[in-house]
Amino acid sequence: MNFKKQKKLEYTEKTLISMLEYKRPHGSYSENNFINRFIKPYINLTDEYGNLYAFIDGVDNSELPTLLFTAHTDTVHKTSGKQEINIILGKDNPVVKLWSGIDNNRFAIVKNSECLGADDGVGVFLLLAMVQHYKENPPPYNIAFAFYRNEEAGGIGSAASLKTKDESLLNILENVDKVISLDRAGYDDIITSQGARCCSDKFAAQFKEHFSYTPARGSFTDSANFTDEYSKSGYKECTNLSVGYFNQHGKSESVDLTFVIDILLPRLLSFGWGDLKVYREFNEADDFDFYKSSYNFSFDDINEAYPINHESLQKIARIDPDKIIHFMKCYGIFDDFIIEYGADFLDHYGFNSTDLNNYKGYS
Repeated sequence: MNFKKQKKLEYTEKTLISMLEYKRPHGSYSENNFINRFIKPYINLTDEYGNLYAFIDGVDNSELPTLLFTAHTDTVHKTSGKQEINIILGKDNPVVKLWSGIDNNRFAIVKNSECLGADDGVGVFLLLAMVQHYKENPPPYNIAFAFYRNEEAGGIGSAASLKTKDESLLNILENVDKVISLDRAGYDDIITSQGARCCSDKFAAQFKEHFSYTPARGSFTDSANFTDEYSKSGYKECTNLSVGYFNQHGKSESVDLTFVIDILLPRLLSFGWGDLKVYREFNEADDFDFYKSSYNFSFDDINEAYPINHESLQKIARIDPDKIIHFMKCYGIFDDFIIEYGADFLDHYGFNSTDLNNYKGYS
């Protein structure tokens, strides 16, 4: 593919900070400015919804790509414009359990703004670095990259892409059997369930040695929309990888710049993506029955428009808060709901600070 001429970006801490300065609610002028400045110089195709794609031709480019990477351009900011980024050391970031215990890692935070936007500014940064690297160093295989719009409203852009009328794009998306999003908080997770099974354990195990990722249950990102789509090899392997940001969607959001630049990016660029094998099959059991049997929720009462039913939550919350937290995590509403309703929500439905503090993984 031929790319438009552009000034070559150096994928350094300085570039990532420049990207994080943009507040990017979907459709805002600052999101559009961000896209025009950082993403469009690399783009081969824009679909009807405004999703952007970069395609890398490998040395042997006779076959359509089977690998798709995704990140999303929007953030949960409610206002547009620019924001000021500050740098602190890991030892001064009390909300993060530091990677490998290193306390001098550099973290980006934001003051006087709604959130940092590392979700998913970090994913966009990493995808662009990969595009530039593979453009200059073609791999043996073709790779597709998608920069999806409006993820924070429920993966609307990626869902729209699967209904595209562009036959060449549809052929690519149908041929893909591995969809990897770079949009997970923390250091260690490779997601195998996004509400239901999206990725096989055997597929996830292929990342263990190189990345030290371990399987985890996730909430939702764009790769989840591909879970039930079929490829030539069966179900698609759809996952999401941790990229070093924390406490997304709120004022305490931060990102470990040292981890992203010095640890994760080199590992992404040196991994043998073409060696990944697909293990999911048409008859693979889904996780949904496991959730139903294990947590005994009234799933029939779930509101399809927004996956929560206040009455059913209230019945269980006072008996076993741990089950509710599992439920909320499974359906991707934990962070958003707590931020929106805060202490009032917790108190009304029978939670207390002790319940939450005793639950592993949440502060």
